[in-house]
Amino acid sequence: MVVVKVPKHAAEEVIERARKLSLLDRCREVVREGDFVLIPLTSPLPDVAEGVEVVDKCLPARRSSPRSVLDALRGRVPREMLDKVPRSYDIVGDVVVVNDMRLPRDFWGLFVEAIRGVHKNVRVVLVKVGGISGEERVGGYEIIYGDEGAETLHKEHGCVFKVDVRKAFYTPRLSGERLRVAKQVGEGEVVVDMFAGVGPFSIIIAKHKPGTRVYAVEKNPAAYNYLRENIRLNKVGGRVFPYMGDARKVLSTARFRRVASRVIMNLPAGAFEFLDTAIQVAGEDAVIHYYAFAEKGKREKTTEALRNKLLELTPEFKILTTRIIKEVSPSKDMLVYDILVMKKHNP
Repeated sequence: MVVVKVPKHAAEEVIERARKLSLLDRCREVVREGDFVLIPLTSPLPDVAEGVEVVDKCLPARRSSPRSVLDALRGRVPREMLDKVPRSYDIVGDVVVVNDMRLPRDFWGLFVEAIRGVHKNVRVVLVKVGGISGEERVGGYEIIYGDEGAETLHKEHGCVFKVDVRKAFYTPRLSGERLRVAKQVGEGEVVVDMFAGVGPFSIIIAKHKPGTRVYAVEKNPAAYNYLRENIRLNKVGGRVFPYMGDARKVLSTARFRRVASRVIMNLPAGAFEFLDTAIQVAGEDAVIHYYAFAEKGKREKTTEALRNKLLELTPEFKILTTRIIKEVSPSKDMLVYDILVMKKHNP
């Protein structure tokens, strides 16, 4: 290892030159020493500039960031606790959301340190302390790091979403599914998003397919306010039209009857009860994206219940695809059914 001592005002230039010549020793730290900077090199620099001095020093090894929270906690928590370290968590903007915290509270401080070591821009860490329930889909969360609130801006597929997950449901784990649906939408389609939340499905569709018209319905007042704000932030005001209220009531008026070429039913815990409304707003040859939870190994039971309900509501339909979107728990999956409503049906 070669170490050069450089006046502080010239350090940037020397580091850049060493980098271009592939002579910068990336395994060692650059160290400031008074009005000078010590720079580690793998070999001497040719044509050493005036004021640059080769010195006999050993610089400390560069500390590499841990690759995972688990790596960061090895040796810091008892070995038997490593199995309880969350392997996955959501990052929403600059907020980390831990949905499955099994570490005892005594270790939460160390967990936060590990999170911040892996993700440098984290401002808030939330831990879910209550399950998501109801049509508003809001769970209970506790802030274990940060004191400025959990509202954040999250970017997804060229869109930006303002949200506080303590007040309105949002998960980045459906990012791929939202893009999948958006890519299916044709120009000029009319989309009804029955449970719009803060608007990710609606806004991504409108942004990617400017010729579409999206009716976005949301019952939770906090989520609805975020929906309106996100429509403004993404400049899709002439394409996404927000409605606040229960989807069944909002969509029961004549103006929505058979208006949709596509219906989104992202309420996996309760969409089944709204299938009659979805059929009412679906036009001929409309596609319904229906989301549901299913116990592992019992998908057929969920599919059979859906099929029987659809038979009660419309004379002809076809389940085009069924996919597992994500694992919700060790015993439960989230599914999506793409359903084609093929012929005109009774109102």
